[in-house]
Amino acid sequence: MYPTAIRSSCHGFSAACGKAGASIGSYGFSVWVNNPSFGYAGAWFTFSAISLATIVLTWFCMFDNNEGTEVMDNDFKKKLMDEDKDTRDSFAGVYDVPVLA
Repeated sequence: MYPTAIRSSCHGFSAACGKAGASIGSYGFSVWVNNPSFGYAGAWFTFSAISLATIVLTWFCMFDNNEGTEVMDNDFKKKLMDEDKDTRDSFAGVYDVPVLA
């Protein structure tokens, strides 16, 4: 879950990472299948191990936000106020952040 002001950018980045992983996986599959020491069985076991490792990482690295998006947005606003003027100005349309002179 991402703060409202940057949610669409972060979801786009997540989608791009998924697409990069899919293309790397497709390339890796063809390389491993054509390798005589791996073959289809070796590729299957390799990608199964990678999938199981990502399941474990997802389970233990899951972010639980029990407080709601309002608390996350307020934390983001507080951090934004500590940034320089250009950074604050770039989010001024999203948040009504007072711009310091």
